Amino acid sequence: METSEKKRQYLKTYYEKHKEEIKQYKKAYREEHKEEINRKDRERYRRKKEIVQDINITTEIELLKAEKKTKLSNAKIEALQTTQRRLNYFANRMYDRKLIYDIAVKRTSLIRQAKTIKEVDEVTNPKYPNAKYGIEAEEIIWWGEISLVRPLTNDECDRYTTLVNKFYQK
Repeated sequence: METSEKKRQYLKTYYEKHKEEIKQYKKAYREEHKEEINRKDRERYRRKKEIVQDINITTEIELLKAEKKTKLSNAKIEALQTTQRRLNYFANRMYDRKLIYDIAVKRTSLIRQAKTIKEVDEVTNPKYPNAKYGIEAEEIIWWGEISLVRPLTNDECDRYTTLVNKFYQK
């Protein structure tokens, strides 16, 4: 018992003696590792945004499950789950979070507003480039995916460039 009290007293006096030195060391450490600390903060922010995106879609799914079971509500649940899987795919492929977030918000809204199963299907699987329920952010990603498989034609390249310029000038 007496030993632990001595240790505590020693640490307290040591800290008091070297208080300024410790502060300077912490400050120097922060300066030296500033980029790494900023990167970690950005990573935390990115994860929070992903969590919010997942929570929004998960909340929609739970709300639909709580409603009266109909073929339409089941189709909406399936569409939301498909959207969530697709967004995770885009995130794993390291696409811009702004694109992914935009898709999540708009797709969820379109699914919520759908009145028929056919409409839910059209919202979930739009046929680009002239899709009725197409989302520009998703079209940007799909053109990017296509360009990895084959070269884009001039018209496709023009469409891709127009979409990118329009989206990032918002």
